[in-house]
Amino acid sequence: NFGILVWLLHRFLYKPVLATIAKRPDETGRVMVEAAAAKAAADKLKQELEASRAGIAAERDRLIAAAHVEAEKQRTTLLEQAHGEADQQIAAAGARIARETTVAEQKLRQQAATLSVEMARQLLATAGVAAIDETLLQQALANLGQLSSAERAELLPANAEARLVTVTSATPLSPAAAAQCRSQLQRLYGDDVAVDWSADPTLIAGVELHFPHAVLRHNWRDSLLDAQRRMGTDADAE
Repeated sequence: NFGILVWLLHRFLYKPVLATIAKRPDETGRVMVEAAAAKAAADKLKQELEASRAGIAAERDRLIAAAHVEAEKQRTTLLEQAHGEADQQIAAAGARIARETTVAEQKLRQQAATLSVEMARQLLATAGVAAIDETLLQQALANLGQLSSAERAELLPANAEARLVTVTSATPLSPAAAAQCRSQLQRLYGDDVAVDWSADPTLIAGVELHFPHAVLRHNWRDSLLDAQRRMGTDADAE
């Protein structure tokens, strides 16, 4: 029985145990190799993760830096646009103020010119103008005498149906001044010229010589109006 037991143990227990013991170093080596490979793979994965993490951090830093650069660029662009718009608004406001100032100055000058002319008109209207009328009449006749014969003939042609000159003064002329005027006109145009007389206080002072198709003005009303127009024109030109 003991021999049978030993044989059974040797056959079914000892040999398998010996085989297992014999296989263990190989198994251990394989496990160690696999463990080493797993460790290497883990180390590689760890390195890859660390590299990926570093790359992510670098990309994050790059994106943040790019965002900062873009934000600064946009801020600069917005500031430049704001400055440009502000400069345009300031320039437009300055131009508008300049135009309004020019218009206001022109109005003030026109008003000043109108007021000055009106004051002069009132002062002259209240002054004695009879002597002034006669003086201006003599100046008008002198200017008429300085014209050439052809120029005088255009005012009153020799073949005109009505050889009439109407002398209008601010105040009625004295008989002596009227006679002298008639004499001078007849000397210039001949004895057949007729002379008529009228008074127009709106002339303020001076006369108008009315020919059939023209009027020679030598009075202060027209001079004041011309001065007013000139002052207004000068204001507009400035």
